[in-house]
Order: sequence, then structure tokens, then C-alpha cells
Amino acid sequence: MSNEIQLSIICPTIQGIGRLLNTYNTIRTNLNIEFIFLGPVDYVTGNPAFNHPYKFIVTKVKPTQCCAIGMNIASSELLGWMADDQEFSPYAWDEAYRIYKEANDYKAIVSLDWWERGVTYKNKVVLRDIQLPTSDSIMSKKFFIELGGYDRRFIKRNMERDLFLRAVKNGAKVYWCSSEFRVTESAENENVTQHLYEIDSTLCDMKWEVINGELIQKIPDELFEINDSIYSIDQGGSA
Repeated sequence: MSNEIQLSIICPTIQGIGRLLNTYNTIRTNLNIEFIFLGPVDYVTGNPAFNHPYKFIVTKVKPTQCCAIGMNIASSELLGWMADDQEFSPYAWDEAYRIYKEANDYKAIVSLDWWERGVTYKNKVVLRDIQLPTSDSIMSKKFFIELGGYDRRFIKRNMERDLFLRAVKNGAKVYWCSSEFRVTESAENENVTQHLYEIDSTLCDMKWEVINGELIQKIPDELFEINDSIYSIDQGGSA
């Protein structure tokens, strides 16, 4: 295997190291993946259980800001997202990587087939007739930077939805992995936490509308500045 990092996957560890390890251990891949985990110091430091290249970013900022930090420091030209309460089909990320490379377009976004409570979200992440990827997707770092990254006002939910709406408005084409290559979301905490992020849904609804088939952004973005991200890095792991 080449030493080149083929994919950087960013994951805020908001539910703790135990759940993160459960998710991490479901991943089977032939890719050289850089995992970037971000969260409070007690969640991530001092744990020797990882056997891939990884970075622990010790920070107590909100999940959207964690992802912004991870995207900015990622080593690969290709970025991916995952949460710390999921399970992945074997080689799901490999399939997404293959589809992205075959698309030969830096504005391509490839979404895993995301399932929750036995139901696929394919064709359900939409704004009117505009199909969007799920949060478990890959896109180029170049395109992410061109879009300006995340809107800093989001806390956790809808941050990628907002990003992907800007991507589609700027020429992104969305591809999907088949149902063989899926991610399954744990439902344990969904009903407990969803009410905490109503402000995110309200903001997304305020920003975006479809008028006569055209995607319209109604209010401007408020993007992160480099100095918005204050954190320390504890690097570790082995290839």
C-alpha cells in the first residue's frame, strides 16, 4: 500500500470514546485513510486502540466547528464525514472512493447509502426536487475550500445540508453507492438530541428556497475564519 493518504475522514466524538471505537471497528478498507477525531480531552486522549493513521484534535467547541477544524488540517485531497454512532458495510468507503475517481470531476460528491431504523435515506434528503447527499459522503477539499466551508452559525444538524446546497448551486453532481455499501445509523440517541438543534433547522429553512425550479439562497453565509478554531493537537497512531 502506498504511503499516500487517499481519504481523510472527519468525525466529532460527541458521544464518547466507547461509541467511537464501536464505529471505527466496523470499518473495513483497502484505502490508506487518515481518521481525524475531534472532541473533549477525556474522550480521546491516551487511548491506544486505533491501528490506522489518526489525529486526535482535543477541543470543546461545537460539532460544526470540530468539522471545520478537521477539514482544514486534513492531509488528503479527498474529504469524508462520519459520526461516532454508526456501522459501515465492508469496503463502503472504498466504493465511494472508486465512484469519485471514475467521475473525474472535483465537484463530484459521493454519498454512502445511509440507513436508519430500517429505512434508506436515498432520495429522501431533498429540497423540493433537488436531491442531496447524506452526511456520510466524500467530496474534494478543493471544492470544500471554494465553497468557503461551513456556515459558523450551525451547531450540529443541517451543517452539511447547507454546505451541499451551496455545492449543488455551484455545479456539484451527486453520486450514490449501491445499497450493498451502506452506513447504518444507531437510533439510540436520535429522539433524545434532535430537539436540541431546532435552531439549525430554522436557519436552513430561512436560507434556502426553490423558486420555479431554481435554488435560491435568501440570506448570506457567515463562514469561519481561521482564528475561530482554537484547539490543541495530540497526534498518534501507527500506519
